[in-house]
Amino acid sequence: MGVKTATVYVVRHGETVGNDTKLIMHPDEDVLNTTGKIQATNLAQTLKEVNFTDVYTSNYPRTIETASIVLSHNLNNKSPPTKTDERLREIVMHIMITSNFRNICVTIFCVFHKGIDNMYGQPYGTIFKALIAFLNSGRPLDEFAVQESEPLPEIRKRAGEFLVDLIQNISKSNSPDQTILIVSHGAFIRFFLEHFTNAAKFNLAGWDPSALKFTRNTGCNMFVIHVPDESETEQQIRVNFEKIHDFSHLTKEMLETDSLTRIAQTPEGKCISGCMQV
Repeated sequence: MGVKTATVYVVRHGETVGNDTKLIMHPDEDVLNTTGKIQATNLAQTLKEVNFTDVYTSNYPRTIETASIVLSHNLNNKSPPTKTDERLREIVMHIMITSNFRNICVTIFCVFHKGIDNMYGQPYGTIFKALIAFLNSGRPLDEFAVQESEPLPEIRKRAGEFLVDLIQNISKSNSPDQTILIVSHGAFIRFFLEHFTNAAKFNLAGWDPSALKFTRNTGCNMFVIHVPDESETEQQIRVNFEKIHDFSHLTKEMLETDSLTRIAQTPEGKCISGCMQV
């Protein structure tokens, strides 16, 4: 059967009400705001000639709406039905809904991307206190979760499981060439791309460590993946990254005023600027 090839676009949803207000909102209520719709429309213009064969989103309205806007501007007559997959959802936070978004982000980013030392002396409120109590308990840091939120190893696990299924679907497809759109969330995309750093499984070209930063709203990643048949002696999967967190569809004004830029400009946000695409 030979090698199956797929071009994969991995996109973060457009800016939402929660991104703008810095509140963690219920997923069903955190929809695209006006800026998010414009961002998605601009992205759609750059992808309007792409003939997508498969479309995946999380089960959250903000990803479904972003994908809908992209597909509504597509010049191809037939768009594939959108498949919602709960594994593509954002990190789950239950009790933290309506809590201060900045405190949550700063804690998570600093702990898992810049180290504990960067956190001391910063005003992280309730979440910071929860982290200190956790560290004092002596448990492994990877198990840290805020109240009833989802531990980060869980989002890493489901991102890996989705990637395994995606590769299997590419391998089993009757089409030798596929074009896939995945619309998901910042944390999911970060951990999804992290799985490609498995050197035993993937042979990468065009990879850049900046892929492990958290991307802007509608940031677009694009790679071509070559999946060998099971009978092939070379089992390593070749992946050629052509775009990493691309935001060329966003205007200068959008970049200067979007939610990620505003977070990075706050005193708390400065300590995590190295972990974000700003």
